[in-house]
Amino acid sequence: MWRRGLAIGVSLLAMALFAMGLTTVQPAINRRPLTAQAAPSVWVLSDTHFIAPSLHDGGQAWRDIQATAAGKELRYQPWRFARWCTRRRPPSPNPRR
Repeated sequence: MWRRGLAIGVSLLAMALFAMGLTTVQPAINRRPLTAQAAPSVWVLSDTHFIAPSLHDGGQAWRDIQATAAGKELRYQPWRFARWCTRRRPPSPNPRR
């Protein structure tokens, strides 16, 4: 019985040391800043319902999904995404001024 406890204790100690080693080791990567802006703007787009046309073959399974209530807007998503991006871009300066 004490051997099993010792084995569990040694295993836990080994895992703790391994985890500690993972948190202290840092890869040697280039530490240059990603942007020169003082307050960069970051957008996180996370929509699992967007499926790019290049990710499906338009086959029978795709048509079955489109026929359901969940798939009604699938054919409009590339257009809607492009429209959303153009509305979020900052306006370009007017060259005629």
